[in-house]
Amino acid sequence: MRKFFSLLGDLPSDVGVTSLMQVTGKRAPPSARGYINTLLMTPPVSIGENCDPGIAQVTQNFARALLVIQNESFATVAGDIAPTMYFGFGMTCTVGNGLALPPGVGIVLDVRVPANAIYCTLGPSVNTGSSVVIQGMIQEGGISNPEIDTVNITETGQITKLAQAIQALIAKLQ
Repeated sequence: MRKFFSLLGDLPSDVGVTSLMQVTGKRAPPSARGYINTLLMTPPVSIGENCDPGIAQVTQNFARALLVIQNESFATVAGDIAPTMYFGFGMTCTVGNGLALPPGVGIVLDVRVPANAIYCTLGPSVNTGSSVVIQGMIQEGGISNPEIDTVNITETGQITKLAQAIQALIAKLQ
């Protein structure tokens, strides 16, 4: 029987062993990634040519853990130009002021995700050949239980580092 090293000790690598409990008699620690992988995705919110820059496309959401924003606009006739979309977080935005996504570009925010309401303003476009299609989307994912999902902090040891930094600062001030 071959063995491999684990933080829990040497464990047999038998195909017949189906769980850590069968090997050690102990329960496996909860998977840190278990909470992150339980994102609840909302249906995408469509953005079109009638997008009102004064109305939030997506409301404020403190449980937001993932944000996907895409400008899927395009033009098929030479000379036509699809608009850049500008996104404001917590406030309306104007052309040139906000997160700018040119046609065909998207962004995924998954580490530090803004909880603010999201507004969209369309930049100028040229549609002389009637080929411009203005479309985009916002989709968000929320963690299933925000009170217990501390994975992003604990997994990287940031809580310990933060506590050490605070202790060092207090020591310097005394």
